[in-house]
Amino acid sequence: RMNDSLDDSMDGDDRLEEDEEGEEWEKTQDQSSQTNTPQKAQQTRQPTPSSWVDRIFIVDGPLHPSTESNIIDLPHPSGGTAKYWIRDDTLLEIHKLSDPPSSWFLLNRVLKDGCLFMCTKIDPIFIILPLLEKARCAREGHPGYFKSYEDILESKEYPDLRLLPNLAGFSLEPVCDVTEHEDSKVFRLNQDLTLKWLRAKAIRIA
Repeated sequence: RMNDSLDDSMDGDDRLEEDEEGEEWEKTQDQSSQTNTPQKAQQTRQPTPSSWVDRIFIVDGPLHPSTESNIIDLPHPSGGTAKYWIRDDTLLEIHKLSDPPSSWFLLNRVLKDGCLFMCTKIDPIFIILPLLEKARCAREGHPGYFKSYEDILESKEYPDLRLLPNLAGFSLEPVCDVTEHEDSKVFRLNQDLTLKWLRAKAIRIA
């Protein structure tokens, strides 16, 4: 009987220790969940890397609230894809400047990506020149074909090319032969006019 009582007492002590361990484990889990919850909420509030709203731009003049909707992808004259910004009917090329490690303090937040975006004005003809060369389908002894705006700028990869004719002062006449076809203008790249236009650009920069 003494042994039975002793065994019962030991069993009771074991259950008590198990209960205490269970309570400590539950407390640890509760504290862990309470600690993790604010972190998850804070991560949710962080801007996504693709967001342009929380970026630092250098641009001439005031910025407008509709920044993100005006940033588009267009082909770069040297190849590949580049980011451009249509602002006040003007085309700006976006250049990313980065010198890691760096960050920005924005109000009460820290942006880990400390890069800077510089916007410079670019003549849209530079972007369209490769398209004009491709569209005219020139070959030896034949200067190529005249094409409409729609035919020249049609692209499944870059649908925003169709926005370029709406820019202020946009014209293909400085680099193209122009004629009328069914009450609308059609264009064909002219090599002599293009070289003259490029020379004038170079002289202006110099």
